[in-house]
Amino acid sequence: MPYSTTNVVIVNPTAGRGEAGKQVPAIRRLLDSDSADWVWLYTKARGDAESMAREAAAGGAKIVVAVGGDGTLHEVANGLLGTQTTLGLIPFGTGNDLARSLNLFGNLEVACRAVTHGRILHLDVGVIEGAGFDGPRHFLVIAGTGFDARTAQTVNNGVKWIAGAPAYVIGAVKTLMGFSPFALTLTADGEKRETRAMFVSVANAETTGGGMKIAPGAKVDDGQFDICLVGAVSKLTLLHQLTKVFDGAHVRHPAVTILRASEITLEADPPQPLLIDGEVLGTTPAKITLLRGALPMLVPAESNTVA
Repeated sequence: MPYSTTNVVIVNPTAGRGEAGKQVPAIRRLLDSDSADWVWLYTKARGDAESMAREAAAGGAKIVVAVGGDGTLHEVANGLLGTQTTLGLIPFGTGNDLARSLNLFGNLEVACRAVTHGRILHLDVGVIEGAGFDGPRHFLVIAGTGFDARTAQTVNNGVKWIAGAPAYVIGAVKTLMGFSPFALTLTADGEKRETRAMFVSVANAETTGGGMKIAPGAKVDDGQFDICLVGAVSKLTLLHQLTKVFDGAHVRHPAVTILRASEITLEADPPQPLLIDGEVLGTTPAKITLLRGALPMLVPAESNTVA
């Protein structure tokens, strides 16, 4: 279908416990105020948003807007990469961490105005290749392995009815009961480290889990990942440090190492699940690389939170 004279909105109506679907009339009103033509598409199953975005870009759409959570955003971004189409985001859902980094979270009018009157920011994009899934996948917010990935599994399997950071806190406590440190080999821009770890997060944005500052100061357009490596600690210590992630104070603990790099490999024994923008997919070993400025995205014109 040709989209050369239209923009496309891809809605996950179930995101945010159904709030995304309920807010469609308000979103239509706010976007239509710009007099542009819009095509509205609605997802029904996993993978729909990616295929819809890819088709829209191939048809010449100038803007494709994702209305949903981190999973919807992840799919739409994968569908648009390598095209000339600009991404817009109206966030609903559990995490919304890219939206938080870009001042798009918590105000529907601000998010819609970014689509109609915002500026274009060229986002860095992560590329991850791992065991158990076909071909490379892209991410905008975070990838990692270990305790954080297992916590995401717990959240996705039964805690998502709670929104934002509380879901991840509950998931973390449940996950901690059966978790043990694992052997990790981390290579960052050629520098190899071998250690026992609780988890490692490769962050493109500052927050994860609905506002937890896993990588304080991380920028989405600076050409580098911020890596948070947490070494082996007791369960009680890990739980205590998790409470400090909300304001980024965990980085002062001696078991926490912060690195910056653009090419990373992760090897774990035993193999660990991979966390990719809030979804758990495949396992280690994994290779992660950065594509600088690979995705144009609309952000608020007045935003000053990114480099």
